[in-house]
Amino acid sequence: DEYKRHRENVDMSNIQIFKAYDAKSYELKEEELKMFSNVDFGMNAFHSKPCMCNQLSHYNILKNIVNKKSKIIY
Repeated sequence: DEYKRHRENVDMSNIQIFKAYDAKSYELKEEELKMFSNVDFGMNAFHSKPCMCNQLSHYNILKNIVNKKSKIIY
């Protein structure tokens, strides 16, 4: 299938692994909390921290791509 074809053409030496934020242990900083000040997760506080940590992980990956001017392969 198309996914497998793309995966086979990826140079694994260019792959970088990013560690995700662990909501159980990560303490959100004030500036990070401000990023979510207008967000309604539509759920209770128990679920909001994992969602914020997930999104911060993605945000930092994208920030790294922009800062390094990395080439994005689709």
